[in-house]
Amino acid sequence: MTKKKIFYALLIVLLFSFGSCIYYFFFIEKHSSVAIKDKDSNENISLLNEKETENDESKYYHVYVKYKDGGSSFVPRELNPGFRDDQDYQISTSFDDDGNPIDDKKMIVINNFTLSNENKEFIKSIIGGEKYNAAIKEIQEQLIRIKKDQSEGK
Repeated sequence: MTKKKIFYALLIVLLFSFGSCIYYFFFIEKHSSVAIKDKDSNENISLLNEKETENDESKYYHVYVKYKDGGSSFVPRELNPGFRDDQDYQISTSFDDDGNPIDDKKMIVINNFTLSNENKEFIKSIIGGEKYNAAIKEIQEQLIRIKKDQSEGK
């Protein structure tokens, strides 16, 4: 009787393992592999991996605040409608030899907590006219918070 129970237990474990392997290879492996699509005799190769931003290019628009003692950065929600705090930020901030941030076309550099006209024009080109005021307000609120934190020594 116990040999029969051991046999059934092993059979259940093997079937579960086999099912897990099949699930992995047919469902999960598809999303992290390379997909090749044939369209009009041209082969379009695209990576379906979520970490497409490994080439030092940011996925989200972000603000880098440069001040006397260093710098701070944040991701404004108004400029990035699909952004959630619980996900990977996928932003890259690189610096040159003098400590200045290298612009990656999705970075807004603010010097000494002051939005320049150039910054405002860039924000307007990103968001358009209808959400421009909300985006400026959000960035200014963050600048006030960062300035307060920086002056308190946080």
